[in-house]
Amino acid sequence: MASVRPYRRKNGPAGRVLVIGDDTRAFLASVRALHAHGCVVDALPFDHEAPALSSRAIRRVRRMPPPAGRVREWAEELALLLKDGCYDFILPCCERSLIPIMEHRALFRGFTIAFPGEKALKVSLDKAAFHSLARRLGAPVAPGRMLDARRDTAGGLRREFGLPLVMREAASYTPERLDERGRTHILRTPEELSDFMEGLEATRRWHVSAFFPASGAGRGQGMGISVLAENGEVLVAFQHARRLEPENGGGSSVRVSEPLDPVLLEHVRRLSAALELNGIAMFELRRDTESGEAVFIELNARPWGSLPLAVRAGVNFPVLLYELLVHGRRPRQPVYRQGVVMRNLALNVYDLLFRSRMPVSRKLLESLRIGGEMAMKLGSRPGSGPGFDTFDRNDLRPALREIVHLWHLYRRRGALPHATRGAAPEHEPRRRDGDGRPAPRRGH
Repeated sequence: MASVRPYRRKNGPAGRVLVIGDDTRAFLASVRALHAHGCVVDALPFDHEAPALSSRAIRRVRRMPPPAGRVREWAEELALLLKDGCYDFILPCCERSLIPIMEHRALFRGFTIAFPGEKALKVSLDKAAFHSLARRLGAPVAPGRMLDARRDTAGGLRREFGLPLVMREAASYTPERLDERGRTHILRTPEELSDFMEGLEATRRWHVSAFFPASGAGRGQGMGISVLAENGEVLVAFQHARRLEPENGGGSSVRVSEPLDPVLLEHVRRLSAALELNGIAMFELRRDTESGEAVFIELNARPWGSLPLAVRAGVNFPVLLYELLVHGRRPRQPVYRQGVVMRNLALNVYDLLFRSRMPVSRKLLESLRIGGEMAMKLGSRPGSGPGFDTFDRNDLRPALREIVHLWHLYRRRGALPHATRGAAPEHEPRRRDGDGRPAPRRGH
């Protein structure tokens, strides 16, 4: 628990807010935005060593054991904490907190919680359900279906979907498995596909789909359309594209804002209405850079990884959501800045050092260039040039602590390997594949 002095706070009455999470993207962007709006912000983290918790935007850090293996107990403790804190607004930033709230929602009557609705959350947690809904509503999706472990063979899947193909664990999280996120594999060779099929676990459900764009087409690019909706009606939308992302999937480390695509936005409106979405969410897509064709991949019905970019570009989703749920103020679509670039320092350096196949000399030069960009931020006016998710010269501690974590990671690795897969930055939760190797990360 720590008191901190405010920065860039606007005048006006302060609401009491609890933000649940601890990452340096969605969580940190949310606490900074709400604090700057005039709110008094407390945090409820899962990792008490996370760099984001050092932010000056946080008044105090509340402590509770994590919900994995004790969902009912965690929900009861959270309800007591909310009553004790007299919070005006509660913002869960991850499924690990949203699932217990949904499972025991009777405990939270009377609280203003940013909850997307049961239907939207359940579909966002089930890759097959989202794929099926999108296809039924006419939204473009890659060919795909649930994997039948008893009947499907590696050869049959190759004939049906070709290579590469994508295996996504159907459930992102479940109440019984809150400490492990569903895995994703991009299988590029017959050997990788055969090994995967031989190692299938009976307790896990998989959704298989063709890789988009197909081999021989243009380069694929991740993108997202983020929205604020009320009872299924989209009030605000924002679009971004990934400029740098890992070859085998995972969170993007460089993103850019871009104009809304009216055709894709119309699909998003239909999906939001069918999901009865009530809050903020990000629809993840993948685009063929040559043809411009795009397909829907999944839904994140909570604050998402590229949220700092939206805030910097002029769509302050955490504040808009707060004003809607607490004060009933329906926002109008803002005119946001296009071409705004944001980097995630941890993922950017991690991808560069441990996932990229470029020569070591180029890795070092690129690292120096990124460092130079950060140094220039210290002397530039706010809002100019590329931004960093964690970097704010009025709130430097999260970025400094993140750099320390990256240094410790480098020291542990002891070299700059050319492998595309490796250990995750130590302040982020670790997931492992069945063979014991760290799994690719997800999220925008």
